[in-house]
Amino acid sequence: MPKRTHTRRPRSEQGFTLVELMIVVVIVGMLAALVTPTVSRTIKENSTRGLNRQIVQAFQEARAYAMGRGEVVFVAVERGGGDSGSVQFFRSENRSLTCAEGVVTAPGPGEALIEIDMNATGLEHAILGADPAAEGTLARPLCISPAGRVLDRDGRTLSSDGACPGYNFRFWMANPEQALGAGVSDCPSIGAGEDEIFELSVERQLSSFYMIHIPFNGQARVIQ
Repeated sequence: MPKRTHTRRPRSEQGFTLVELMIVVVIVGMLAALVTPTVSRTIKENSTRGLNRQIVQAFQEARAYAMGRGEVVFVAVERGGGDSGSVQFFRSENRSLTCAEGVVTAPGPGEALIEIDMNATGLEHAILGADPAAEGTLARPLCISPAGRVLDRDGRTLSSDGACPGYNFRFWMANPEQALGAGVSDCPSIGAGEDEIFELSVERQLSSFYMIHIPFNGQARVIQ
């Protein structure tokens, strides 16, 4: 009777054992648990930056509209009370050529030229404050003149309540559930060194804090 011969296949040709597969699954799960929060945070940060760019772009479009049509455009920055707030750009009711003569009427649904509703963004940010605090509301909206200047409701140059020389109006946003450190919304002190500016920038990043600056010339920009 002929002998049976057993040929042992090389390890490279054998399949994985159940134990090996389970080890791989566990490792992949651990890596996913470590990476997911970082990816989620990065996505939110990019979305927030995109929102800020959208707001700046809206100011630019409203300014171009006012200059192109030769009429004022009002801007109301509604801060988050029970909600996250909004930014509305709308025409004066009487299509005025000057800020002081413009009739302010709150736009109804779909009547604003541009409206950015913070509640609809899906982000955790809300508009928490503004400087000067009494300006930019629906009662006293900002006014973009046909010359492209950003003025107060009466057509006068805005004056900051805080220590931000050179800027007319600013408002800031952050996660309302995250406590902001003292001075986070302040501008760097005059003559501040690189260390102070760097520390303020780091603190704002940790707080996911953003500020929109709107100077007299209407060239809005984002500062963190």
